[in-house]
Amino acid sequence: MNLQAQPQTFFYRASVQTGGSYTQNISRPVVTKVNSSGQTFVARSVLNSSSTYSILLTKFNTSGTTAWTATFGVNAGGDVYVGAMTFDASGNVLVTGSAYNGTTNNNDLFVVKYNSSGTQLWYRLHNGPANTYDFGAAVACDATGDVYVTGGAFQTALNPNVVTIRYNSSGTAQWTQTWDNVSLFDAGGNIAFSSTTSVTIMGFTQVNATTWEYVALSYLRSTGQLQSANVTNLGGTSIDRISSVTFDNLGNTYIAGTLGASGQGLNIKTVKFGSSLNILWTANWNGAANLDDAANAIEVDGSGNVYVAGYSTTTSGKDAVLLTYTSGGSLSAAQNYDSGGDDAFQSIALTYDGGIFAAGYASPKGNKDCLAAYYLSGALRWQETYNGYANGNDEIKALTPDGSNGFYADGPSAQLTNMTTNQTIRYARHSLLVPPNESVNAPFVENRGQLLDSDNRPVNDVRYYTRSNYPNVYILNDRASFAFAHIDTVASTQDTMTRIDLTFDNHSSGGGATIAVGLEQQEDFHNYYLGHIPEGRERVPLEHKVLHPNIYTNIDALYGLGHDGFFMRFICKPGSTPSNISMRFTGQTAISVQTDGSLRVETALEDLILAAPTALLSDASGTVSTPSGRGTKSLTVCSTLLN
Repeated sequence: MNLQAQPQTFFYRASVQTGGSYTQNISRPVVTKVNSSGQTFVARSVLNSSSTYSILLTKFNTSGTTAWTATFGVNAGGDVYVGAMTFDASGNVLVTGSAYNGTTNNNDLFVVKYNSSGTQLWYRLHNGPANTYDFGAAVACDATGDVYVTGGAFQTALNPNVVTIRYNSSGTAQWTQTWDNVSLFDAGGNIAFSSTTSVTIMGFTQVNATTWEYVALSYLRSTGQLQSANVTNLGGTSIDRISSVTFDNLGNTYIAGTLGASGQGLNIKTVKFGSSLNILWTANWNGAANLDDAANAIEVDGSGNVYVAGYSTTTSGKDAVLLTYTSGGSLSAAQNYDSGGDDAFQSIALTYDGGIFAAGYASPKGNKDCLAAYYLSGALRWQETYNGYANGNDEIKALTPDGSNGFYADGPSAQLTNMTTNQTIRYARHSLLVPPNESVNAPFVENRGQLLDSDNRPVNDVRYYTRSNYPNVYILNDRASFAFAHIDTVASTQDTMTRIDLTFDNHSSGGGATIAVGLEQQEDFHNYYLGHIPEGRERVPLEHKVLHPNIYTNIDALYGLGHDGFFMRFICKPGSTPSNISMRFTGQTAISVQTDGSLRVETALEDLILAAPTALLSDASGTVSTPSGRGTKSLTVCSTLLN
């Protein structure tokens, strides 16, 4: 009989990095960028020894390890806030923002340049005439290495102008331009090279005490001469709060935000502008409960479809919402995510296969958990919530592509020290074919510091372990271990323990496992209150299975606890070389293949028996059958067993 094995695309947490102190302030974001080599740079404001904020710039290798860090500050008496980051064609890193520069200047706009090794090459400051709070909000480099920065510079105490500066690659200012609309608040926020000779600055302008509009400024790159200034005139398409802006490759601009409506609270408002900021279409969305709905993020794909993410308030709380509009502005889908508590999407990004990766927070148990979700063809294909070790509030505020079809997710995370820190999660993308009818009897427990070894020392390298199986199984990033024990309560007799380790050889032929990933999380969880962790570990996840993705090229190792105990499956995808699979056992007294094809790994206490291998073949449609001419013999050859 043929069975069905459906391939799944999912994302997993490849790394979780925390650092610095997070403050809920629009001027203190975390900025993440990935260069063309797949290396990640994170710039964040962190508390320094003077109890003020400096910028910490961290470079991560493609494996997620820290390559180097660099700090930037101008005057220890005040704060430095990051605004934006970019790379030039030579791989140098440029960061802009706002830096305290003494009691006379107060905060100046800054640009700092580092080479790819973390050495600071130069920095420059710009102080507006009012000596108040000047800031950089966007930075970009052209093909020659020239640097363009835009933001705001105060001309008087209540009148910031859009400021745009061009520096050459050595940091010498080539020109500086400011733009003022009606002597109220104006600021630049985005830079685009609209032609080989022009640079376009997008920003906001205040037209009266209660109304804001969007502005596009075009400057000649060579001299800085203003070529055009277009300001929106929304009129009947008023918008109370603009939350997110994006652009397409045709020069159109898209904004999403909120608009108050009588009897409906706030509605989600989406507007598309042409290249001259003429309105092409507007869309208004009101949830079924006629309560507050808000947009937090907007994206547009190559076909002009527009995606807006935020939340919709229902009678029982907030649901995360994802809206899809056609290129002409017609609503094609409205999808809600409800964990049972308050939920919201706060950032979205396009996936390479035409899907949407949405992130924010969910509150299934009261506090906020990081929420990540993957939509494709209008359907939710995968989602995960992540509760940090402190069981406090965790959120995702921003997404950045990682260069490998995955994403970096940044946001605040509550820590055990009662502080809130910046957190960066890398979600890696993976395709998995799950074997059919693979039922499990007991879960794996995620190790969050509760596990101790026989000398009462934490074993933080163990990712998942079992408590309902004998022998106990421990899954690490690069191996699996099996522990046998003879323990009694008689003081005069010696307790005995032994361990078998299973590792994988031939890494030079395929890489080797780098992380253990929990699959199919249960709704149940464990709480631990132990002497070495008096603060406790609450809501510790339980997983049905554990995966070593790509333990060899295009080969996954899947573990579970079935009716007959521990099982292990090698899932070989097209392009794999099953003969590379080589398992090495250590800690045993003997090892042998039995007449029934099973493997006996002997110890001084008891034996580990692994069932005889079998082979299944899945075609492109997911239909599974026994391959002709293949079976136990072929898999036995693939799994070379070494003493």
